[in-house]
Amino acid sequence: MNRNINRVVPRGCRSSDWDFATVLDVAAKEPGSTVIGPFGSNLTARDYRPAGAPVVFVRDIRAGQFEWVSDTWISQAKANELHAHTVRPGDVVVTKMGLPPGISAVYPQDMPAGIVTADIIRIRPDVCAVRAEWLSLALNAHHAQRQVAAITGGVTRPKITLQDFRQVRIPVPPLAEQRRIAEILASVDESIRSTEHLIAKLRTARNGFVADLLSKGISESGRLRDPVMSPNGFVATRLGLLPASWRIGQVGAACSLVIDCPHSTPRFVRSGVLVARTFNIRNGAFSCSRASFVSEDEYRERISRAEPTVGDVIFTREAPVGEAFSVPLGMRICLGQRVMLLRPDCAALDSQYLVAQIYSGFVRERIDLLTAGTTNPHLNVADLKKILIPLPPLREQREIGLLISRFDEPARAAELELEKLELLKCGLTEDLLTGRVRAERT
Repeated sequence: MNRNINRVVPRGCRSSDWDFATVLDVAAKEPGSTVIGPFGSNLTARDYRPAGAPVVFVRDIRAGQFEWVSDTWISQAKANELHAHTVRPGDVVVTKMGLPPGISAVYPQDMPAGIVTADIIRIRPDVCAVRAEWLSLALNAHHAQRQVAAITGGVTRPKITLQDFRQVRIPVPPLAEQRRIAEILASVDESIRSTEHLIAKLRTARNGFVADLLSKGISESGRLRDPVMSPNGFVATRLGLLPASWRIGQVGAACSLVIDCPHSTPRFVRSGVLVARTFNIRNGAFSCSRASFVSEDEYRERISRAEPTVGDVIFTREAPVGEAFSVPLGMRICLGQRVMLLRPDCAALDSQYLVAQIYSGFVRERIDLLTAGTTNPHLNVADLKKILIPLPPLREQREIGLLISRFDEPARAAELELEKLELLKCGLTEDLLTGRVRAERT
């Protein structure tokens, strides 16, 4: 162990029997062990090749994971000229800039040796002191990120220099404990990736099924209508070929109420009445994982125009546009910012059918058209009211909504499982990387 490694515990860490060191202390003491000097000033797009040595950019490092999205190569001869910037499997790569800077990942074993750009710091770990997986985890943890934030604070485009980054201090448990912590968190990451893959497959299957339901509908026998087998059952409309029993209306006319949110920031409190915020509304449901609350007095102020009730649809008009959910029985909630409330006319429009159209039907197509090509996509109440929507008989709307809801159940269950896994990872990361919970005892 390097003699500079000591037991001065940085703020945020709790294990007084762990060693602590700077990044420089745990870097391999070999020529070219960390990136120094400017990166190939004469490197241009003309140097890029379809194969050779990969080039690593900031965008390849996201949330502590390495994913080579750049797909950029230079010739091996050019890479040899830039040998001081070589990255090998098992090295740790760190972003010098970004929001935030200082995010790291391990360069994977299945990648060939490559070259890092000027906005990347490469660390070759001293294998006698630190494992690469632990080093990356420790650099992404709160205590290291706080140090980076303190160094780069107050700058419009934060960027950390190599000289400053070398002095960032991290905990250095025994190698066996480093390995065990990395294994535990890698196991959770694998479960998260598997669940994300399952959700993607379920959503892909859903999209085709729902698109057919929202354009063809269900016959009285409970089957999906077929315009080829029953051409007389369909008519040409402004929205294309639709069942003859359907009509077309505007969203505003099919709703008894369409209102915007109060144009003020809610005064949040620790507990109270729920607030509908844009980041809580995803895939037709409201997520309580990061729920926000307001007091009773604030709630009454925010429902002065309308109190959300069961069956109302809350719709995000900005950041992002076009997420929505139907207020379930027993939910007490008010509107936050950048959302609208739609109250379907119970004689004309079913709320679950409306939500389905917002995500997958003709309403979705129009939303995408209205917001395409804008820097800050948003939709106002007047535009939403004018959007055309196919209106099957109410009975059929409810059957369509029920079928979609049943089809969505496996994906919703997987999404809840994903939320639990992400919360588990967050808690485990904090506990294990600060020493609050010791890996040898888990």
